[in-house]
Amino acid sequence: MKNISRLLVAIMIVSLFVSAFATAPAALSSEDWIIVNHPSGTPNNAQISTTEDGGIRLSHEGHYPSSNAGLMYNKPLDLKNGISMNVTVETDNSASSDVWYGVMFLDKPVYFDAMTGGNSDEDAHGIIALTRPGSFSWWTFPGFSNVKTVPFTELGDKEYYGEGVNMTYDLKLEDGSLFVYVDDNKVDYDFKDVLGYFDEGVYAGFSMSMTELEYQSFVINYLNGEKPASEGPAMTAKDGETKPVVEEGQNIPEGAKSFVLADFTDPEYVASLTGNDCKISFDEAENAMKVEVTGGDPYVNIPVTKGWYFDGIDYTVARLAYKTDVDCIGEFYFTTKEVPSMALCNVTYPVDATNGEWSEIIQDMDDSSNWLGQVRSFRIDPNQGGEAGEVFYYKTLTIEVYEEEETTARDTTKADESKEDDTTVNTANNTENTAEPGKDVTTNTGSETGKKSNTGLIIGIIAGVVVVAAAVAGVVIVGKKKKK
Repeated sequence: MKNISRLLVAIMIVSLFVSAFATAPAALSSEDWIIVNHPSGTPNNAQISTTEDGGIRLSHEGHYPSSNAGLMYNKPLDLKNGISMNVTVETDNSASSDVWYGVMFLDKPVYFDAMTGGNSDEDAHGIIALTRPGSFSWWTFPGFSNVKTVPFTELGDKEYYGEGVNMTYDLKLEDGSLFVYVDDNKVDYDFKDVLGYFDEGVYAGFSMSMTELEYQSFVINYLNGEKPASEGPAMTAKDGETKPVVEEGQNIPEGAKSFVLADFTDPEYVASLTGNDCKISFDEAENAMKVEVTGGDPYVNIPVTKGWYFDGIDYTVARLAYKTDVDCIGEFYFTTKEVPSMALCNVTYPVDATNGEWSEIIQDMDDSSNWLGQVRSFRIDPNQGGEAGEVFYYKTLTIEVYEEEETTARDTTKADESKEDDTTVNTANNTENTAEPGKDVTTNTGSETGKKSNTGLIIGIIAGVVVVAAAVAGVVIVGKKKKK
């Protein structure tokens, strides 16, 4: 009996070992990673390489919406024990006007934007989670429906800005519900509606976009705690590949009262710009950028390199030279170091049809409470409710220090009509003259002759000048606020 008992125990132990090895996943192989791309095409020089410590790197040139790419593990993962992915973004994103990182949990190994709406067998289903420097968004499929966007203050205080940004995404089953975590911060939304699509496993991947940046790269460090290239051949970038050097360009001159942030009279500069729901081109006849609206959310990204970061406390006025036949409401969007989310940083302004003439939009950026600190990106939305066929022209975008308008001779026209022939007011003279009791009040005519003693008239003239000047200032910048 003892021998039989020992034999049974031995069989059980062997069975446990066999079972354990049978269910243990094979090591991740570099051969099982694929590039998935935006429908418009794979970016230039997109390639996979392995890092010295077993990570998988994707590098490419080009950006969304012209083209974009992601990296996908080409084998389904079991959701039962959850899925975890750790990624490091190597490209410094601080010079981009629009940044996002996208983790993909899908039922097919495709790029997340490659489906037509989840209505065909070829379409993917699942979850897309986009991390931006200041906010977090998520979508579910089919239908590519945006579930929600929240500022990162609701999930954590990590900035997600700069070079070497590292993040961990987790997909976890919890009592029949399905949740996403970002750096251990739980997203308050139950994704259980997509559970049925994961019966045969989950395909996990990552993608990103950095508008205006020609070179982009990221590394997947771990997938479910394992190095992505634990096995398989080492892969290297093409011979001679070098990371392009981003030129910082000229800095804003110290003490400058204004500077041109965007010169749309430069054809090469215009050719480098990107946008959304619009066609951007250079119009030689107008010597300006032409923006032709093609959809409901048109905008033009204005690249701001590090050398041109500026302080929103010092520079509070945006001046945009434009021409259009459209009456509408436009918007300026921006980001700052302190608030790196365009969803939280914008101002609106009225756009009046110019009837073939050039005009200016002069906007007080203080209308947004987030116009503070270091401004890092800018965006022009010609019409917040754009319609295909609308056309806008732009020459320059200037950022200025706010200064109260000096009263000029033009401002005193109406007041001058009520003055006596030899009585004038020097509006450029800011010296305050206080008459002693019993003495005449005089105005400076530039000569010792022609002095008049008429207190009521002078007070009336000065009051008229103040009223007209105030009206002019109100036209130039409506509702100017002072920072405290």
